[in-house]
Amino acid sequence: MPFTTKPSPEPLTPEQQKAGQIRIISFSLVVMVITTVFKPQILSLLALKLDPEAANSTLSIFFFMPFMSIFTVLMGPLVDRVGKKKVMVPFYIASAFFPPLMVLACSLTGWFTTQEIIWILIILVMLRQLMQVLGLASWFPLMSDNLPSEIRGRFLGIMRTCWHLEVFVIGIGIKWFFGDNPEIWQFQTLFAVSFIFSIIRVFILLSISEAPLAGQTEKKALLAGILIPLRNRPFRNFLIFAGLFNFANMFQGVFALRLMKDELGTGDGTIVFLSSFVSLGAVSSLYLFGKLVDRFGSKFVYALLLPPMLCLNLVWILIAPTSSWWQWILAGYYFFFGACLFGCGVAQTTMIFASASK
Repeated sequence: MPFTTKPSPEPLTPEQQKAGQIRIISFSLVVMVITTVFKPQILSLLALKLDPEAANSTLSIFFFMPFMSIFTVLMGPLVDRVGKKKVMVPFYIASAFFPPLMVLACSLTGWFTTQEIIWILIILVMLRQLMQVLGLASWFPLMSDNLPSEIRGRFLGIMRTCWHLEVFVIGIGIKWFFGDNPEIWQFQTLFAVSFIFSIIRVFILLSISEAPLAGQTEKKALLAGILIPLRNRPFRNFLIFAGLFNFANMFQGVFALRLMKDELGTGDGTIVFLSSFVSLGAVSSLYLFGKLVDRFGSKFVYALLLPPMLCLNLVWILIAPTSSWWQWILAGYYFFFGACLFGCGVAQTTMIFASASK
């Protein structure tokens, strides 16, 4: 398959789909490196390095960046008209150039106050996130082109397992690289690495086969195309539920970070490492909850996992810095939280994937 943004003129052959599956996994592994660098914990630790008195309200912006994914819906009609990679590639190329700008911004201490630099970083992260979510509208449909329905569940399970094992290994590497008190240049190094991997992922994306555009007898206006799915009442209810679910998970992130750093005296590298236990929990749960979703449906899995997720947050009330076991307790917390969170993620992805395949 040549590097191109053009859809295939003919339906994809099994050989093209098999090659596409390998490239999709490769693409996802590269993306996980970039995503880990832009974890809210790392961005918040950078802000606290610049200004130890940074307000929680300021740090919380990094944790709520994923809510910008609401803008993904704007691109659906355009994806249908021009193709998946023609939408995805330009936005992903644009997003690749924000990490170097962040490296530069961290070096402007002689020109701006630390508070101003933090807000420059927030704006850059926001713009990068916007580029990401505008391109993301193409991702599930492009995956669907390359995944026959009979292997979809197994493929997603393998891919997600690879993701989370990779994230845990990266967490170990960042703990070693950061230590307890990293310098600004160490954060800048991570952004430089993310820039390199952002360029690599564009080339991998260009090599993934895309099915022909579906024939359209009627060109609908942009607003009409956006409103079509919102007229579906169950889909609207799912969006409201998913929004509240994601808000609750993001809301506790900044407070967990400040509690670990200010009350427990946790080093920056250890914070990143402990939070990476979420990925080990995900690995432990993906296969089991994937089978439960297939057998009993997504609602059953949500009902099963939401109560223990709620109870797990009591750890933040009960944990004390005088305990000699607090790091093990937090590792266990993040492990079981990850198992529940990504078990729910299987249910949510199943719903999204079903929508993208229609």
